[in-house]
Amino acid sequence: MKNTVDFFKIKNGELGAVNFNNMIPVGKNNYALIDLGKEALTLEELKYQKLLKNQVQWLNANNNQVKNKSSKLYQLYNEGKLSSNIKQRCCNFKMLEQKCFEYNEINRKKKEEMMDKKLQIITEKCPQNHKCPAVSVCPVGALTQKDFEAPQIDHDKCIKCGKCSNFCPKKALVL
Repeated sequence: MKNTVDFFKIKNGELGAVNFNNMIPVGKNNYALIDLGKEALTLEELKYQKLLKNQVQWLNANNNQVKNKSSKLYQLYNEGKLSSNIKQRCCNFKMLEQKCFEYNEINRKKKEEMMDKKLQIITEKCPQNHKCPAVSVCPVGALTQKDFEAPQIDHDKCIKCGKCSNFCPKKALVL
């Protein structure tokens, strides 16, 4: 395939291609960074990691070209100036932007509601006869346990993510 308004070869196709017609508008809180320095376990993972590193390096070096092409396609799509075959291949950018905005707004409101809440332990529901499985799912170490006692909460560390309360089989942890 040749380079078009919606398609761009990475290093003349040697490293793959970018399909701009599949762009999805996302904010910084809608994606996660991948650690390409992480130790790969298998030969396949090493090959894939090398490809990703080369792609990122090429895309960063050609950042302006990539941004210009994506902006041009976005503009032409929104102005209704694309040929019908290219327009058919494209996502509905405006609708996706709206859905992304709505999703982020819902999450923002949920986070605000969560900030008013405080994690609690309902000791009557906690059997206190085993290692609490919810302690290991806390991403910030806000839950600790001494022997088989009910877990303790460090409210200064707790980010109110709800992982522990969702994980607790006895529903003894509540936000």
